Amino acid sequence: MKGEFTTAMKHAGFSEEQADLAYDTFVYTLRQNLADGGDGRALIEHFGSFTRVKRAARVGRNLQTGAPVNIPVRYDVKFTASPTLKKHLGVPADE
Repeated sequence: MKGEFTTAMKHAGFSEEQADLAYDTFVYTLRQNLADGGDGRALIEHFGSFTRVKRAARVGRNLQTGAPVNIPVRYDVKFTASPTLKKHLGVPADE
């Protein structure tokens, strides 16, 4: 993805260094917004939003022995496509 982004930016007239910096800044900002210190949400206009979601602790099973295994709390990232992106991809907006 970084290579495609850098190539597109170079075609738009930016230097490779500027394109790399723009990509790195974008990824850093996205990570900061999703990290514990951020608000847990990152919105990209006309593309979608990334949201940090908490997965509760639970008891799973070891598939080989059948013994219970404690699975701790964890955080995942959920992506929700914007109506604009869904329209571009041909996906009904209500899905």
